[in-house]
Amino acid sequence: FRLAVDRAFTLPGIGTIATGTVHAGSVRVGEELSLLPVAGGPARARVRGLHAQNVPVAVARSGHRCALQLAGVSKDSLERGQWLLTPAIGLVTDRLDARISLWHEEHTRLRCGTSVHLHHGTADVMARVVVLEGEAVEPGGQALVQLVLQRPVSAWRGDRLVLRDAAATRTLAGGTVLDPLSPARYRRTPQRLAWLAAAGEGDAVSRLGAVVDVSPHGLELATWRRTEGQLPSSLLATPKGAFVAGDWCVGQMQWQSMRGQVIAALERLHAQAPDELGPDAARLRRVALPRVAEGLWSVLLASLLANGELRREGAWLHRPEHGLRLSMEEQRVSRSLLPLMLAGGFDPPWVRDLAAATREPEPLVRATLARMGQRGEAFPIVRDLYYHARRVEELASLVRRLCERDGGVQAALFRDATGLGRKRAIQVLEFFDRIGLTRRVENEHRLRADTSLFDVE
Repeated sequence: FRLAVDRAFTLPGIGTIATGTVHAGSVRVGEELSLLPVAGGPARARVRGLHAQNVPVAVARSGHRCALQLAGVSKDSLERGQWLLTPAIGLVTDRLDARISLWHEEHTRLRCGTSVHLHHGTADVMARVVVLEGEAVEPGGQALVQLVLQRPVSAWRGDRLVLRDAAATRTLAGGTVLDPLSPARYRRTPQRLAWLAAAGEGDAVSRLGAVVDVSPHGLELATWRRTEGQLPSSLLATPKGAFVAGDWCVGQMQWQSMRGQVIAALERLHAQAPDELGPDAARLRRVALPRVAEGLWSVLLASLLANGELRREGAWLHRPEHGLRLSMEEQRVSRSLLPLMLAGGFDPPWVRDLAAATREPEPLVRATLARMGQRGEAFPIVRDLYYHARRVEELASLVRRLCERDGGVQAALFRDATGLGRKRAIQVLEFFDRIGLTRRVENEHRLRADTSLFDVE
């Protein structure tokens, strides 16, 4: 149910009354509705009585001119331009994408950055036009545009809108909303323009299938239902050939493409750092598919792990062929190396010193340490310098505590906390940046919000 509020008043002995036209759905006496947009979030109101076409009714339907007697909201909280609607479909936006037609007798082109009055429902909001196809819309022509609003409105896909000039003296264009939750970035890419073109074609079923086919990072069905003005429980016909993963729908080609991108990215990381076991899930996502949503990423990752295309060791992900078992000789050498590395604390011996201490050939020690790094038993801080896994965990725990206390850690503070020299402290912090525990912001190293590396809790 959606009703565009155009007037609100109070009647003695009755209370708050809101009037408007029902744009979709139906409402009964006793139902609860949301009021949007409202500063601070939606307000709730209960329908105590209904009049449609000046006649008391139990149900008001789409197309009715309607008056609602409301409980739970005051007249002062209601204003022209708001919507009374079923709570589950409520949304608020300050930018939306639309296809518009410029009036054929308009004397100038509609350019990017033009200020206009947007009329939608009963709302009149100032907006700035961003033309997505070219730099301007010609008189009599059509184009995809993004409207950046000065204050939020509630809108749904398929809604009609009208644009008037900044002085509100003449009508410029009419159009249809294609995406009420449009992005601020990547709004002009070929993929985005193809998505908008698909969103404006056909009935609900064919439109969903067309959008899924051109969505490189999948389509979240819950968001799609809401922008279509549908309830979360609404059944959507799965497009032919699409893959449904949780609440996500992905075209078969896109699904295989994403799987391939993850595997290729992981293999590149293995080639760049052959001595390391692999990245954690958050770092792999940033490298392979940074624009894929967390929910779909989790489903994709679970699928790759279940099929054996990826393996997980603690927080680390790697290809099955990466991180093999140690040979008998490597196991013998590692038993000699680990105590020496552990005893070295935060300043362990270099490869050449370990080779001298164990009286093993330096190439064999280096190869053994590289294989231990692939297994997560040792970590290469810089070339030929490996830390025992336990010491890296202790250093990571220290970095977490310092970041929680100060918001970030600088080299001088880390040097004093560990007793290391400045050069070594910088090397350790850069290692944590490299594996995705922290990220450098100017002179600070800050904990990544999405990392689970060395998290003991």
